[in-house]
Amino acid sequence: MDLDIEDIQDRLVPVGTLGAPREDEEAEERFPPIPNPPDCPPADTVDDLQKSLQDFARANGFAIIRRNASNYRNGKPTYYNIIDDWKWSFTLKNGDHNHGPSIDPSVHKLHRKMTEQQLTLLATVSKHKAIKSREAAAIVRDAVPGSLVKQKDIDNARQRLRLDALQGRTPVQAFFHILRDSGLRHRVLWSVDYPDRADAIVWTYPWCERMWKRFPEVLGLDNTYKTNRFKMPFFQVTGTTDISSLFNCAFGLVSNERREGYDFLLQSIESIRTEIGAAQPHLQLCIFHINANVKMNAKKKWKGPGGILDDELDVNRDKEAAEAAAIQDAIDNAGPVGRRELPATAVEHRPSGFYRLWQYVIYADAEEDFKAAWQRLQDEFKDQEAVLEYVIGTYMPYRHQWAHCYISQYTNFGVRTNSPTETAHKDIKSFVVNGNSDLFALANAVDQMLKNKQRTYTERIAEMETKTRRIYLGQDWLGTVSKEVGYHALGLLSKQRLIALTALPTAEKPNPPGLQPCQVRFTNQYRLPCSHRLLELFKAGKQLTKDFIHPRWWLRQPLNVADSLLGIKDPKIVTSLRGRPRNDRTSSGVDTPSSSAAPASSAGRQPRQASNPAPRPVRASIRRNRSAFEDDDREWPQEADEQVKRRREEEDGDNRVKRQRAPRKCSKCGSFEHNARTCSD
Repeated sequence: MDLDIEDIQDRLVPVGTLGAPREDEEAEERFPPIPNPPDCPPADTVDDLQKSLQDFARANGFAIIRRNASNYRNGKPTYYNIIDDWKWSFTLKNGDHNHGPSIDPSVHKLHRKMTEQQLTLLATVSKHKAIKSREAAAIVRDAVPGSLVKQKDIDNARQRLRLDALQGRTPVQAFFHILRDSGLRHRVLWSVDYPDRADAIVWTYPWCERMWKRFPEVLGLDNTYKTNRFKMPFFQVTGTTDISSLFNCAFGLVSNERREGYDFLLQSIESIRTEIGAAQPHLQLCIFHINANVKMNAKKKWKGPGGILDDELDVNRDKEAAEAAAIQDAIDNAGPVGRRELPATAVEHRPSGFYRLWQYVIYADAEEDFKAAWQRLQDEFKDQEAVLEYVIGTYMPYRHQWAHCYISQYTNFGVRTNSPTETAHKDIKSFVVNGNSDLFALANAVDQMLKNKQRTYTERIAEMETKTRRIYLGQDWLGTVSKEVGYHALGLLSKQRLIALTALPTAEKPNPPGLQPCQVRFTNQYRLPCSHRLLELFKAGKQLTKDFIHPRWWLRQPLNVADSLLGIKDPKIVTSLRGRPRNDRTSSGVDTPSSSAAPASSAGRQPRQASNPAPRPVRASIRRNRSAFEDDDREWPQEADEQVKRRREEEDGDNRVKRQRAPRKCSKCGSFEHNARTCSD
């Protein structure tokens, strides 16, 4: 059979094309079709137009990108049609897609774009470093329903905010810019080897200066660690206010903890103190850290059984939170001891016994007690030369700065430990969050901490003013002091008053026991009148005045300045009398007869009537004593008293109702003169 070659070629199908789908059919199988946006009505602005298109695209798995008209995509220009009514419209030119719809609209960056409201909220939230990106993303999403912001978007936005705040500088340069541009007092120690590097910095803030100048009597100094990525110890100077709260005086950073570094810190603090005109306080050491060091070295240097093992040494240098709690516990449990309280027998010859006697040394109530306890300690532990040499060489030359018998005479307002500064370390770390912050972030954390303390101080002052109005304004023994002195000082005075009242003679106790001899500790420490001084004022009938109180406790403005009605006192309390007030019989001149309601004697009592008598007629009472104004206005004649007496006798004889007792009646038989018990029936 002859076949034409051309006919065969027409019938043959190329290999690989038999049954193969077309390219458009394969694309439809791989990617579901994406619907194109419909023609929408003209919009007033291009942003409104894009928003309507973006809403449609978000629901259908794609995003709309607005490009410039001069750009080309796939060789085709993109452009907008502007119609003559100044409205924006959309015209579809090419509806082909080379991909399918996205699974979730969050994969498109345009759908995750934050609004102005969200950006403002994020800038506010980002000031607080304790709020992490995950929580910040949730806060931002909640602000706008349907938002698709991710944690990565928050990190990127925070980084942009940080770069904007740096203004093209490094974090260290931005930190020095804050010091100079804000006019903050600061001191810088530049490195000798590298003049463009700072070895130490000390700075303060206006609010710190005002509080420092107002409350300069008690200052605490201490270092903390793990606050910055340069590993520079963070130095804080703190003080206490009139409400026993904490404030910061100054801050510092030092590259080392050698003597030259501390010399610069202390010299800078003294220089700033002189500039602002704050008073210079006395020096005293923290007794908690002294006790901790003595206890540790007693174990470490102990010869014989009871010493500490090498693996038990605590090398952690950053334990402010634990120290603050331990300090407070030491304050609550510790108290002054006397020579009479020393153990009668020898203590245990171990580090615990050494530390027990050391407590009598540090908390001795008087100087002679201190010397006796110290001599006892040396006598019982004379074989422990290393421990005694440590105490003698380290602390005994400065005993006037830590022994209770000496520091109780200082104006320290009861502060014996460095607990406020330890609390300040905990506060700053709550704002820094981690130890890898740069100096710019550290400065911002300090600024936030100070704003929080300033706000808290104002709130507590207002709260205590309300308590003062409720508790102390009505107490006469305070006089005007209740409106001129703070709440905390009034509380201390009230405790001293209770002690003074135990020695104040009264009608019940004309000869009460006296107070203990005054050692002037309370007055020296708190600059307030003690119980002995208050007792003298009470006996002399004098009122307490503001002149007896240190200016630290004074209010900046008396309470009655803003409200003059607070100067009005309550009326004096009248002696409580039972019934109607009566004048004395001798002063009124009227002999008051006995009341008719008084019970009669059993012999003259008449039996009651069988039925209830009629109510007695109401008449005007003539059995009252004259009031005081009647005695003062006119003289009561003697004849009037006799007339009143005769009238009462006539009424008693004629008009008094005679009540007779009803006869007895038996309930069984109904007869009279006997009852059911004696009835014979």
